Amino acid sequence: MLAQALVDSGCDGRVATFELNPENADIAGKNVKAAGLDEHVKLQVGDRRQLIEAALQNEIDLHFAFIGASHFYDEVTVEFELISPKPAPDALVLFDNSYRTEEDGKDPRVKALSGRS
Repeated sequence: MLAQALVDSGCDGRVATFELNPENADIAGKNVKAAGLDEHVKLQVGDRRQLIEAALQNEIDLHFAFIGASHFYDEVTVEFELISPKPAPDALVLFDNSYRTEEDGKDPRVKALSGRS
């Protein structure tokens, strides 16, 4: 959807996405190709924490980031720190925090939402 939004809006950009599971990456790659968006998407397979840093080395400005692979505070913080030197002044960074478990010592509201005591 993000790549199609770039095309539809006439923006000159690309989507970099990271997938740890090669089987999921294969499915995603086939879907991107079927949609005719393969020239707008760079799908990388492996540990996103290592891949993000390498992917951003040649980027001047990051205009959009969606951090949603992990919902654990420490991992999200690492990912945010990896992208934090690159955002453009008008950048938008979104976080997906819908995981329904609670880490020890973290926000008890997650536990309440999951119905666990």
